[in-house]
Amino acid sequence: MNKIKFSHAYPKLHDQTGAKLLYVEVRDRKELTDNFVEYDTRYYTNYGQPSMDGHYPLPDGKLVILVFLGNHFIPFTTVRPWKPAYGGMKDKEEFYRSKIGQLFDIVVDSL
Repeated sequence: MNKIKFSHAYPKLHDQTGAKLLYVEVRDRKELTDNFVEYDTRYYTNYGQPSMDGHYPLPDGKLVILVFLGNHFIPFTTVRPWKPAYGGMKDKEEFYRSKIGQLFDIVVDSL
């Protein structure tokens, strides 16, 4: 099965363990609103505790926005850097577009 990895436990995930990829959008970092960045990048600094003051830094430039429907039917997004194709591999946008409709396991590395 496909896996989507997260470096932290994000509130937006709502403890979901799997999700279906619904949509892929490419945008430049400067097009993202402050509200979207706040929602998408906020993570738990101490898992299971009420403190939520960490934010994952988004890089400048072209980004791939992925929209998922989680296994509790709660939708969420994640933003990944756009990377060009190399060595026979697809670019990030093309890779994720080929996975639309597929299921992903959600893996949180910090847990």
